[in-house]
Amino acid sequence: QIKQLLSGRGAMFSADELAGVAGDINTVLARVSQVRRTRHRYWLLRYLEQKVGARVEALLVNKGPKRINLTLLDCLLDADMPPSQSLSAKPGDVVSVRVAKVDALDNVLRLEW
Repeated sequence: QIKQLLSGRGAMFSADELAGVAGDINTVLARVSQVRRTRHRYWLLRYLEQKVGARVEALLVNKGPKRINLTLLDCLLDADMPPSQSLSAKPGDVVSVRVAKVDALDNVLRLEW
């Protein structure tokens, strides 16, 4: 575009055409970002497949009435699970959870108290 203008031939693309190209690029970049996140999660789940049945430490991030949000400390993976009646921990506490089921291909991670 700049080369065309400097050579005196006028703009190669109109503003609408450039806006369309920019929209297409943003769509592709969003998809690339999603693939990158999915790939990263896949490899973290592959790592956790080796730990099925083992207990791991997790940072309690948020505690709601129906879900508890955790970050597994050994791989920094975010996860959530139903609350435990006996859990007296609060956000910021480190808790121990058991890795119950992991399937990297199906994007499944199930944790238990």
